[in-house]
Amino acid sequence: MPDVVPMLITPGLNSGVVECKRTMDEPMKTQNEYIRELREQKDYSVRELAKKIGVSAPFLSDVELGRRHPSHEVLSRLAL
Repeated sequence: MPDVVPMLITPGLNSGVVECKRTMDEPMKTQNEYIRELREQKDYSVRELAKKIGVSAPFLSDVELGRRHPSHEVLSRLAL
């Protein structure tokens, strides 16, 4: 079994704390990959989450694809 390295404990989309771990063999996730992973864990569609945090679905999709970068304000709304 590979060693597990704790990454980050962060508030997870309105429902407590989500702890993400990675193994030593896994590369670190980019911010956009991490946002998509959390959205999928909470079973939100892009449209649902975009509406919930007050951004457009195309903007959130671009963030998840690494084409655009969210502001600190948008990131803070994601964390609530």
